[in-house]
Amino acid sequence: MSSQVNAAPIFKRVALIGFGLIGGSIARGAKLQGLAGEIVTSARSEKTRARVAELGIVDRVVETNAEAVKDADAPKDWDDLIDPKWKGKIVIRDPIASGTMRAIFGAIMARSIAQTGKPDAGYEWLRKLDANTREYTLNPTILYQKLGRQEGVVTMWDMPDFATLEQRTRIPIKYVIPASGTPLLVDGIAIVRGSKHPKEAEMYYEYVTTPEAMIAAADSFLRIPARKDIPVSKLPSWIRDAMAQIKPMPVDRVVMAAHLDEWMKYWDANIRNRGHEQ
Repeated sequence: MSSQVNAAPIFKRVALIGFGLIGGSIARGAKLQGLAGEIVTSARSEKTRARVAELGIVDRVVETNAEAVKDADAPKDWDDLIDPKWKGKIVIRDPIASGTMRAIFGAIMARSIAQTGKPDAGYEWLRKLDANTREYTLNPTILYQKLGRQEGVVTMWDMPDFATLEQRTRIPIKYVIPASGTPLLVDGIAIVRGSKHPKEAEMYYEYVTTPEAMIAAADSFLRIPARKDIPVSKLPSWIRDAMAQIKPMPVDRVVMAAHLDEWMKYWDANIRNRGHEQ
């Protein structure tokens, strides 16, 4: 039985998230066969990372994503994201396909309108962000994977989803609430006109908007309640901390609703992936 080493690697880089028996076997096989130009890995435990580095099984052992950017260095507000030091380090969900990102971009544009009466400053901000952005991912799963592999170390996303990643999946990631304010996205619920079962629909509507149901949603689904009459002491600690820090970003919803599609079309046609031209 013989093995054949590839003259040229098939993969530029192979990244292994977590390093157990399977990860070790993949790393040894890829190195033996010359399949990758570089093999990198990370693990939740500092002890495991140190042991893998000692064994020399991979080319590089990286810290967890939460450690990739130290707390003191992390962006604290929106304008920090356009600092050139983050060039090539930001990965973002595709704004055209993402309601969350459309809301964030729209808030930046609405801020420009409120401050100057024109969209120009907002577009310039988005150009600078694009210059720092490594990739716009097709879906959240790819976004999370790229953050886990440190193909990007900074992103913008909704806080409950990051709280879910941190608490439920144990992906080592942290978030910062923007100091100047953050756009608030409120999920709406309504009874459809002409419903075949209006009474049942009303009962469901009344139930899911009760304090008890919202407390359950906060505990089970990491949703921040919109109601203001829920005792803070009954909410999870991470929500209590968030509510103490969150400053609502002033956004003219009428202006945003009237111009959001226009802004996004302009961004897609004139700004997306043009940062390298700067």
